Amino acid sequence: METKVCTKCGKRKPITEYSVIQRNNKPYILPSCKQCQNQHRTDYRKRTHYTRDWQQRNTLKCRSFRLKFKFGLTLEDYQDLLIGQHGKCAICGTTDTSPLPNFCVDHDHLTGKIRGLLCFKCNLMLGLIRDNIEILDSAVEYLNRDTENNLVYVSEYINRKRYYATMFEEQNGKCLICGLESQKLYIDHDHLTGKIRGLLCNNCNTALGKLQDDPALCCAAANYLEANK
Repeated sequence: METKVCTKCGKRKPITEYSVIQRNNKPYILPSCKQCQNQHRTDYRKRTHYTRDWQQRNTLKCRSFRLKFKFGLTLEDYQDLLIGQHGKCAICGTTDTSPLPNFCVDHDHLTGKIRGLLCFKCNLMLGLIRDNIEILDSAVEYLNRDTENNLVYVSEYINRKRYYATMFEEQNGKCLICGLESQKLYIDHDHLTGKIRGLLCNNCNTALGKLQDDPALCCAAANYLEANK
């Protein structure tokens, strides 16, 4: 019977004592035996359970460490920023931090400069548009376009596939906001009127959702980025 030496315990065991996975469409025998793998999983669960339990009992200490490690801020610095913003998101003005317990620290990924505190939606939105003011300006124009003669998203369900193909060809396979060329674009529609507005890339379509299809919020986000250059 074919045998193999386990890289964990160093014992020579039959091949049947090792797990086999698919790698590059070929069977691959893992270097450690099943017994060692099971022990590793058990030890890992114990370690992570202890870590999570400690974090839950020391939330303030963990938060202080994360702020200092990621942004170079103390809890006092964070509180000063929050007071300066009157306890509100620097873009949309909400006081709601959900689904997180606190506002996100927003920073310029090129310079590392701290720009302000944002709610989860606005922080995610800036990441989706890559901190690009031109995309926000384009989004304002896009949202203000006349869609009176456009089809309704729900009622035209049967023709949606054909309509998608027509729009895709008219847009040359590019997102109407950022101009990204993609093989997969998404149908965007006004959630109040149901009118189809065009085809967008995944990032722009998601960003509009975070901006609540509000041109004023797009302008606020653009002003925020401009003021923190």
